[in-house]
Order: sequence, then structure tokens, then C-alpha cells
Amino acid sequence: MDWVAQLTTLLLSGVLAGFLIAAPVGPIGILCIKRSLHHHFILAFLTGVGAGLADTFYGAVACFGLASIASLLHEYDPLIRFVGGGALIAVGFKVMRDHHHLKNDVNNESQAYFKALTSAFFLTLANPATLIAFTAAFATLGLNSLNRSAFQAGTVVLGVFLGATMWWLVLSSGVYLLRKKLNDDALTWINRVSGTALIVFAVYLLWTSHYLI
Repeated sequence: MDWVAQLTTLLLSGVLAGFLIAAPVGPIGILCIKRSLHHHFILAFLTGVGAGLADTFYGAVACFGLASIASLLHEYDPLIRFVGGGALIAVGFKVMRDHHHLKNDVNNESQAYFKALTSAFFLTLANPATLIAFTAAFATLGLNSLNRSAFQAGTVVLGVFLGATMWWLVLSSGVYLLRKKLNDDALTWINRVSGTALIVFAVYLLWTSHYLI
């Protein structure tokens, strides 16, 4: 049963990589926290799942050794950063202007859930540096030759998705459980701070795209 132990190791390695790469609080983390504080646990979690799917895509590119896609992402990295930065600025300003209250105010739930997932997915894709992070993580874990076996690589990619999803579940549920300690005034300031942080991230993406230089 050596193959079972090997696949288990590969799966756990993927979980570890996915969890650690998803964990740093960036733009999607800020949105996830904000939505959890507004009693939108499912909305917050789906925001994280969208980011996790994008992480899984980059993990698959790194794990399967898809050189053509990797080179294409590298070639269009400035454009991807520029478009992503522009989208993130719009999100940041919207967050700053929001004045929600501590109640569930999602009107069209299915539409809101789909939008949360897809917007997080595309915003996370706007940072191709994730591909570099996964490449480095897989090399550190000794997984850089898995493209020889599609089944092994697929096991690691599944682990990446599970690890990333695990992080977003921990973050969204943890913040959701603490939301009762806050009031509407605190949420207003959270909106302002998180919106400003999103804009800062956006400016960084725009600056590193070299389109503004």
C-alpha cells in the first residue's frame, strides 16, 4: 500500500501549500473579513472560495508544469496587473462608501453569491505572482517533478484547493463569531480602513504593471 501513503503525503503537501499561500491577508482577505462582520457568512466564505479556485488554477499550472500557460502569464503580467489594479480601485471606493448595518441586507442572494465568487476569482487571478509562490512552495516540498504523473499532480492540486478552502473557512467563521462585539460605528470605520487598504493594494498593482511609468 505504498501508493496510498504516497498519495496521502502528496495530498497533505498540497493542503499545506494551499493553506499557507492563501493565509496572508490581502485584498480578498479584507473583503472576506468585511462581509463576515456584516453577518454575510456564506457571502464571505464564497468570496474565499473564489480566491481559492484562482489559487488552485495557479497551483495546477505550477504542478503540471504547463510551460506555455506560465510563459503567457509572464508575458501579459503587466496588463493583468493593470486591469486588476483598476478593478480593485473600484471595489475599494465602493467599500469606503458602503454604510451597512449589523443585519443581513443581501437582497438577491443567489446573484450576490455568484458575484462574490466570480469577482474574487478574477481579482485573485490579477496577481500572477501566486504562480511564483506555488512554484517555490512545490520546489521546497520536493514536488517540482510531478508533471510526469498527471494523477499525482492532480492529487496535489486537490490538496491545494482543500487547503485554501480550509483557510477561508477558518477566517470567515472566526470573524463571524466575533461580530457581536462590534457596533455600526465600528463597521463604518472598518469600511473606511478596508477600502483604503484595497486602494493601496490596487495602486501597488498599477505601479508594478509599469503602465504608469
